[in-house]
Amino acid sequence: MSARRKPVGRAHGEARRDISAGRLLPVYLLHGSETRLQEDLLLELRQACLQPGWETFNYLVLDGDAVDAREVAGYLDTASPMGGRRLVVVRDLSSLLPPRGADDTTEEASLTLTDTEGERRWLNTIGRAGNAGESTAVLVFTLRQSADARRRLCKELLQRGAVVDCSVHPKADTQRWLKRKAAQHGKELLPAVADEIIHLVGNDLNRLAGELEKLIACAGDEPCITRDHVAAVAVGGTAWGVFDLTAAVSDRNPRAALKIARDLLAAREPPARLLALFGREVRLLLAAKLLDRQHADPQTIAAELGLRDWVARRYIRQADAFTLKQLHRALEALVEADLAVKSGHRDGALAVELLVAEMTTTEA
Repeated sequence: MSARRKPVGRAHGEARRDISAGRLLPVYLLHGSETRLQEDLLLELRQACLQPGWETFNYLVLDGDAVDAREVAGYLDTASPMGGRRLVVVRDLSSLLPPRGADDTTEEASLTLTDTEGERRWLNTIGRAGNAGESTAVLVFTLRQSADARRRLCKELLQRGAVVDCSVHPKADTQRWLKRKAAQHGKELLPAVADEIIHLVGNDLNRLAGELEKLIACAGDEPCITRDHVAAVAVGGTAWGVFDLTAAVSDRNPRAALKIARDLLAAREPPARLLALFGREVRLLLAAKLLDRQHADPQTIAAELGLRDWVARRYIRQADAFTLKQLHRALEALVEADLAVKSGHRDGALAVELLVAEMTTTEA
């Protein structure tokens, strides 16, 4: 992406320090492919804004292209009855991306003079949030791509609040990030072990987070993650591969999901066993989705599903990527694939790949 298109803004580390210190701004744009960095900042914002016990009422997550800016303005103007702030998150608003057909050579005027009525409403909502004196709410836009600096909304966000680049995580910060994540689960991670994990996995935070989850599970009740745990997890196994497969599917990443599925099949894992293990994952996602919609907290969901709290939180997070309709359809597709394989009507490897392709590409 060209320097012209990418907005100039704050580094992730600087924004995180400001939020942790209580130096909040009324509006944020968190953009870039490292969604783990975005989730880190959202967690800091939740802790800074929300009063305990009022998270359900004061924390809203909205689809940017399915909600009107005036509705969001109404949420921002509604003060919390128990003090603190409301936190309103708007995900993947397309007005922050280049218009269809635009490229790096598109003239800036053609991007700023053709705002739709909907975009003008968003400009007004951002302006109102940024002009508020004693703010009762914080508005956050998240975008899984880099935003287009030529859009008026980006310029308004730069002027009124903070634009945070979450597309790159410096390798020098990765070790500290791993140690902090391990500590959140009560585990110590020595620098040398963290460096070994980074060497084996790379600097991709999504992959590192997945590997760290495996290491935490492997460590069990032991207080420290050691090289022995790294060696044990590095050997791998089908169950871990299916965990990775579930993560790639929930991220709507067909290339990664198909690669994991093909690697498992190449390791001579029987397709019927893969379908059974993946079916268990989908059933857990559906159960987590249903319990979460009933406003059950993660501890209750963990108890209901017989999981540890951190594992339940992972399923809750991954289930957010699907609608109930999609998860029900996935279960139906699993049954159909299993019957087709066992009856000999479809090649097992093909059945697995078709199922993965459907789950990563199907719309709600």
